[in-house]
Amino acid sequence: MRIPELSKTEDFQLGKLLDNEELGEITFNLDVHGRHIADHLPAVELKGLIASIDYSRYRYENITLDGEYKQGGFNGKIALDDPNGSIYLNGDVNVASKVPTFNFLAVVNKVRPHDLNLTTKYPDAEFSLKLKANFTGGSVDEMIGEINVDSLEFTAPDKAYFMQNMNIRATKQNGENQLRLTSEFLKASIEGKFQYHTLPASILNIMRKYVPSLILPPKKPIETHNNFFV
Repeated sequence: MRIPELSKTEDFQLGKLLDNEELGEITFNLDVHGRHIADHLPAVELKGLIASIDYSRYRYENITLDGEYKQGGFNGKIALDDPNGSIYLNGDVNVASKVPTFNFLAVVNKVRPHDLNLTTKYPDAEFSLKLKANFTGGSVDEMIGEINVDSLEFTAPDKAYFMQNMNIRATKQNGENQLRLTSEFLKASIEGKFQYHTLPASILNIMRKYVPSLILPPKKPIETHNNFFV
């Protein structure tokens, strides 16, 4: 089945169609080329402009698309040029494959999450960063690859923070995880059998033995089964 070559609409009720209260109206003008074969995910080339889309009671404006949706993933460019921040994404993201893959470059410039209704915290704050990711895995504990963060900047009326670079590399060998973190303020290498999402709790438990007055126990202890060395 061939997919129409041009799609254009104004103030379409996308939220009602998808039964999603977070979504509202969408206005777009896209060139669409592709096909849908039975028992296969559609392959679609998209190029054009999403003039506006409502999400979480905020109207995002000026989103350009230039890429291909194929086998459940997107390969190409997405750019948001909104009054409350700009985001540029170029690469390949596929979360539908047996092993999800992420290989992309993201540039975030002066994004104001409070004004975008993404959080109730950090009013009048904005952040910028460059992120390059190349990893596989459907969850944090399955991650294999690396993430590189450059020029992370956070500014608010009462504080400012800047980090030049941070690299996180995760590998697995002989059934054991290996995690290496390199930055201007910290270099660390952790090897062993551990779960990434409980790793901070394990490190705090170790530090608490040496400085119990500075690191108080949590109100609700986190159970960990990690076995590693630093």
